Amino acid sequence: MCGRKDSSSSASGSVGDKERADALIRTSNPTPQSQTKLRDRLREKLNPWTLWRAGDEVIPELNRWLKGWGGYFHYAHSTRVLDRMNHLVVNRMQRWLWRKGGGARNLWTTTPREVLQERWGLYRLPTWAVWKRALAQKRCA
Repeated sequence: MCGRKDSSSSASGSVGDKERADALIRTSNPTPQSQTKLRDRLREKLNPWTLWRAGDEVIPELNRWLKGWGGYFHYAHSTRVLDRMNHLVVNRMQRWLWRKGGGARNLWTTTPREVLQERWGLYRLPTWAVWKRALAQKRCA
């Protein structure tokens, strides 16, 4: 809370804000079909038949998809779903790079999450709800 009360707002105004936020939540959560589409897209890009492609070529394509998908869905309170998708993306990318390198070393130590995000530039889906921050800022303004 911001600590100051706005005298111009009434009880019905705050209810309207909550109703708008609830409507946003209902309409913006990723459906199982959209999650499946993202998984299928990952499988299409990161499968054994695409190992010939360079990682610098594949990751920007994935980032473009992930930014669009995450940008559309992160306005709702879908942090659990986006976090699950983050794990899926990182896991798929780690396995793809491991197979690309011949699978000689330990799978999880060759390309940890931090290396994928810092060195390779893999996009991380946002795992915080924007509408909560927007409502908090609106109340404080």
